[in-house]
Amino acid sequence: MARDFEFDADFDEQLHSMVEHQVIRPWAEAVREDAQRGAPHESGDLAGDVEVVVLDWDHARIGSDQEYAAATEVGAHPHTIPKPDGRQVHHPGVAAQPYLRPALYREREL
Repeated sequence: MARDFEFDADFDEQLHSMVEHQVIRPWAEAVREDAQRGAPHESGDLAGDVEVVVLDWDHARIGSDQEYAAATEVGAHPHTIPKPDGRQVHHPGVAAQPYLRPALYREREL
């Protein structure tokens, strides 16, 4: 038996708003808080810079704009850094100190 359903014109907007505010945003904020707790705290800059940007009702970006954030998360091989005066600095590399992926993959209830 087929049934016809009618939704008011604002249904999609209301649904998207509900999902964003009751699911996406709380989940993303929980991940951000876990990432901040798990980030190395040598200077505190990285932990303090982890932020949430809700891109759409079903997408959020969680991360840091610190230039060393990716190297902290996944590590970096030894490399040479060219200086403006033509000299070079040899960087020994760094071991990975994951903070974002463990926060992302942690099981949580909302």
